[in-house]
Amino acid sequence: MKHIKWIVMTLTACMLLGVGGFAQAATEKALFDVTSLGIIQGDENGDYKLDAPLTRAEFMEALLKFLQYDEAAKIADVQKHFTDVPADAWYARAVSFGVQMDLMNGYGDGTFGPDNAISLEEAVKTVVVSLGYGAVANGRGGYPTGHMLVAAENGLLKNISQENGFTRGDLVELLYNALDMDLMVQSVQ
Repeated sequence: MKHIKWIVMTLTACMLLGVGGFAQAATEKALFDVTSLGIIQGDENGDYKLDAPLTRAEFMEALLKFLQYDEAAKIADVQKHFTDVPADAWYARAVSFGVQMDLMNGYGDGTFGPDNAISLEEAVKTVVVSLGYGAVANGRGGYPTGHMLVAAENGLLKNISQENGFTRGDLVELLYNALDMDLMVQSVQ
């Protein structure tokens, strides 16, 4: 009888202490899956810098890889959309292609802000739109409210910290969560 009581107490303690471990395991799985798909890479030391902020240009590059548009973007013509995106910049093709695909826009003043940190709301809007839920999000209040509502309802915000800006770790979680979200299929009547 003492053995059963000891086993029950041990299992209970493991479950209580392991609650945080489940979130860590999910994050490790997200990182494994997203890196296995080639969406992000570590530096020369294998550090993914998951706490580092992400620029709008870096986000566009990662999103195109996620959507498997990166090869098409590499051969697409660079169109001069923005005054702050030089045609020879490493991100010029990704930004140009992303804008042509209506995935992301500039600021309305002729700039894209490629070196600006992307916000959670901008990243969520772009993913929601890329999965075909843009019209639904616009019907729910538009940017940012409608896009955030659609994201929350579909589990896109799971394990994403909304406190310290959008990080590389948040990108991993957002794209990992997007892998499970159904594509919105438009029907013509």
